[in-house]
Amino acid sequence: MADDRLPLSRLARQFGIPEPTARGWKRHGLSPDEHNRVSPAELLAFCEDHAHLRAAGAALPRLREAGSAESTAQGLRDLDPARDDAAPGGAAAAAPQARAAARSARAAAREHALAVLAAARAAETVAREHREQIERLVAAYQLLDDALVEVTGPVDLRG
Repeated sequence: MADDRLPLSRLARQFGIPEPTARGWKRHGLSPDEHNRVSPAELLAFCEDHAHLRAAGAALPRLREAGSAESTAQGLRDLDPARDDAAPGGAAAAAPQARAAARSARAAAREHALAVLAAARAAETVAREHREQIERLVAAYQLLDDALVEVTGPVDLRG
């Protein structure tokens, strides 16, 4: 059991959890060992128990998708660049984890793109309203100028 524990920072990166957030979960009861390691099963259990925390709730689907604690731990070990890919199960065991990481990255990129699109649409709406206000202001100045000309007659500002 002790060898399935991985650095909390590594698990956080793998499952899209900001590292400072994961470290802060110690206040909520996540208990890594003296080397700041937890097992994927412990991280999954914590996230299930604390799904009301935004990052924990967001990480739950990725943690569940990754499979059992043992396959997740093995997959992460196999993804370790320091390990020899020629080791039995190295590249083959890493493939499901790489696909899960790619799906997570794709989902995050899509979510970001949708947020940027929403912001651009909001900016476009604000810009259109701003332009309309300026057009009304220019029209009001033109009316004022026309009224002044009518009351005072044409004015030659050159001298």
